[in-house]
Amino acid sequence: MKKKIFPILLLLFLFYPSFNFLRAGLIIQPSCTNECSYYGQPCPKGGVCGNYDSDPCLECPTGNFLCTDECSYYGQKKCWGTNSYQTCGNYYSDPCLEWSNPISCPSGQICQNGQCITPPPTCQNECSFIGQKEKRCSSSRYLQERTCGNYDPDP
Repeated sequence: MKKKIFPILLLLFLFYPSFNFLRAGLIIQPSCTNECSYYGQPCPKGGVCGNYDSDPCLECPTGNFLCTDECSYYGQKKCWGTNSYQTCGNYYSDPCLEWSNPISCPSGQICQNGQCITPPPTCQNECSFIGQKEKRCSSSRYLQERTCGNYDPDP
């Protein structure tokens, strides 16, 4: 049956551009409308926008809630310690935003401003103080004098 319907629909589409698939019952439209714009949007009576029922549309929660948002917006990130971060979202059955469980940064990375980054290389001073003079012989038997200072981009 399906093999016979497809060519007919294709012909209708090609030769009758005014054919309306919606009126013909070939497109199923959702039986609801979104009450809010996006997940995590603050709702006027508390809580945040989400999908709290079985339909595919977004809505604000109903009822009285004894919770408060732990974070400002859906997707916000913060460091948890030096090697982990947390993401703001709705992880419980209440309508409020909360922080996720800590997520570890990949090996060798640290958390900074909610992002995992590779730390800058550590450096070691080659002399004791700025202005210190050092004299040494070069391989071509010339005397070289160097003055201590910060001549590269590392700290």
